[in-house]
Amino acid sequence: MRKIILGFLLPICSVFYAEAQEPDWVTQRPTSSDAYIGIGIVSLSETDYMKKATRNALADIVSQIAVKLENNSFLDGKTREMLEDKIHSSMEAWLEGQELKGSYQSEQKYYVYYTLDKKVYARKAEERRQQAVRTGMDYLQKGRTEEKSMNLSQ
Repeated sequence: MRKIILGFLLPICSVFYAEAQEPDWVTQRPTSSDAYIGIGIVSLSETDYMKKATRNALADIVSQIAVKLENNSFLDGKTREMLEDKIHSSMEAWLEGQELKGSYQSEQKYYVYYTLDKKVYARKAEERRQQAVRTGMDYLQKGRTEEKSMNLSQ
């Protein structure tokens, strides 16, 4: 009877132990030539720590994509920083196709691991660019039509 009980308990205990082990990506940042990787870490004492960790992971991905403003640009430090923040928050809202690869909770921190396939990102970015061009050309054509109908001359 003991052997039967141990036969059931041992696999269950090993599953819980395996889940409790810290994943490799928590201590050593993964690398990939095919994907952008974002790791978000937040203290468990913060409110909405899961949402904040996700936001941090996506910001990590964005920082790999976003164009950095040159230090020798004409902008002063504060203006450059504000513009970079605006670029990052705009890109986070625009970002899509990211995939949650894992999450882990230690005694004090919560970790999330996201990836974004570089080819998927490039394809979606090109689709958005083409849509923006089509919209711009449509507005241009409408403006020219309106200009002609009003018989405006320059």
